[in-house]
Amino acid sequence: MAPDSTAGRPRELHYRYDALLDVSKSILAHRDLNDLFRDLSRLLRRVLRFDFLNLVLYDPALHAMRLHILETESPHDGPPYDYLPVSDSPSGWVWETQEPLVITDSWSDDRWPVVMDILRRNSIRTVCYVPLTTAQRRLGAIGFGYHEPDAASPEHVEFMQMVAGPVAVARNAAILLTDGSDQAPETAAYLARHADDTRIAVGGPADTADPTVSRALVGPDRYATSAMAALAYFPAPSVIGVATGLDFPDGLVAGPYTAARGGPVLLVPPTAPLPPQTSSYLRSLSGPVQSVVAYGGSSAVGGSVAAAVQGAVKGV
Repeated sequence: MAPDSTAGRPRELHYRYDALLDVSKSILAHRDLNDLFRDLSRLLRRVLRFDFLNLVLYDPALHAMRLHILETESPHDGPPYDYLPVSDSPSGWVWETQEPLVITDSWSDDRWPVVMDILRRNSIRTVCYVPLTTAQRRLGAIGFGYHEPDAASPEHVEFMQMVAGPVAVARNAAILLTDGSDQAPETAAYLARHADDTRIAVGGPADTADPTVSRALVGPDRYATSAMAALAYFPAPSVIGVATGLDFPDGLVAGPYTAARGGPVLLVPPTAPLPPQTSSYLRSLSGPVQSVVAYGGSSAVGGSVAAAVQGAVKGV
């Protein structure tokens, strides 16, 4: 999301970026989905106005979409059902197509009549669903809505897609930060609560911080380490993210979102040439890459680096 000429736009992006970092921290603090969504609703309201937020998960036994969580500050009538067949739910359409869906006005939309009736009874005019998906599994959808018609801007939808990435990954895994080569107290406490989970260290300091890891991905520098992780888990990606290797927030925010879309985030220097391990990984890819996404704008990832990445991969 690049800043435009609107005066307040860069500040708005800064706040949303901070909110994504807070989302990552909230995921570390909450393993219970109800607690997590309650906290997410609080965090997201700082940067995005909405009248409800919900989580709908796919139930493979029933081939249906089940409403798990609904967060709203308004009095509301709950749905008179526990689940709906995939074909009868807008979240089911999102689960099947893996595309975001915006219903601009529930009062004039005649698709999914059961859901439209619930929205109308609660005076919800606009509703949007974004896919909740990891690289390995389609989980469901996150929905948010407004009392006003046509209230979900493209920026809102894009932001919620970025929120959905780390939430989806959190269903199967968590990203923990170390304090250099030491375990931060929060990280140590989390690991103590999940002593039987598989642990993977990315980078030398993380490997030193926890010598009990199941696997360590450690290169001679951070650029090589990111390429090693990409090769280990994304040998045939459909999308590749690139983020500056000079600081961590861009990569931290971009990682879960890009992984949910089926690709890695490579750390890169501010200007070309690309590090040798990065070039080697990109040229090793056999299948076409559909897109390359640079996080942080041109001030973080220079045009020469973006061009070098695009030139090294097939299909872009």
